[in-house]
Amino acid sequence: MKELYKKKVYAYITREKEGQTQLLICTHQGVPEAGVRVPGGTVRQGETLEDALLRKIQEESGLRQVSLGHLVADELIYVKDKNEYQKRHFYHVALPESSVDVWEHSLEHDGKNNGCVLSYTWMHIDKCPRLLVDRQGAYTHLLEKPYTRAVSY
Repeated sequence: MKELYKKKVYAYITREKEGQTQLLICTHQGVPEAGVRVPGGTVRQGETLEDALLRKIQEESGLRQVSLGHLVADELIYVKDKNEYQKRHFYHVALPESSVDVWEHSLEHDGKNNGCVLSYTWMHIDKCPRLLVDRQGAYTHLLEKPYTRAVSY
């Protein structure tokens, strides 16, 4: 039986640096048409959304010790060029300020290097919605600033 939609997960990985919230973004080396994106991808049959997200973060970025935050948003969209519906789930993951500024990682799939190299850097969160491909930045405005709290007098 054909599935009604493909499940996808995406990680909004943030850090606070010098008082500004930054989002982790990546590009595919040598494949500029892939655009600027966040870690994420397809959920496997029988896999939970959280397990899929942790797997995709590890495969795509090499980050291994992350704690999942909360679900920021989800959406059901039709992707015309793939002729499929996708149910996309966007999660927030916060890293410490001391996180490395820039790095490269060879994309892994099932523990094997497939030859694709991803370049990672941080960008001020306000610049991301219009820069990220495939509506991946649609919900960055919903991210909570991890070190901000309301004070009333």
